[in-house]
Amino acid sequence: MGKYSNPNKIPPKNKPPTEYKSIVLPNLSKFSKEISLLINAPLAQTPQLRKESQFNLKKLHHDKNRFLYKLFYKDATITQQTWDWMVKWKIVDVALVAKWRKQGYENLCCLACIGSEGGKICICRVPLSVRKDLNEEGQADPCDKCACLGCSSGDLSDAESDQ
Repeated sequence: MGKYSNPNKIPPKNKPPTEYKSIVLPNLSKFSKEISLLINAPLAQTPQLRKESQFNLKKLHHDKNRFLYKLFYKDATITQQTWDWMVKWKIVDVALVAKWRKQGYENLCCLACIGSEGGKICICRVPLSVRKDLNEEGQADPCDKCACLGCSSGDLSDAESDQ
């Protein structure tokens, strides 16, 4: 997350656009509070619980950026000026949003899952119809990087991925 990823910490001399305050900030404040609670929570005693809190933090980061992406690209609720201002102050993860705009990455969970580790791809990027690691109930095991169950473009429709 960027230097100014907390929407309440923007320097006052760089006033945000009006629609940022009325449309975006109330929702971003909710994300900020949830992120702060996770960050300030006592450190979990077991590695499994620590990993779970990291997964929750990554999910909140994804949800916040998906919310902003939908406001600008899907709903056209905010203007280019407001979007540029949020990019300038690193409120939005530009790299993740840029991937969502590319074909095949519309449902991408995080950038770590497309990073190249010895030419391997993350298990969550493999379509569920092709995966062989499904359990008895037909559910997939989550990936080790962000606990995603599947973010391949063929797995979900646009309506399901935006929920």
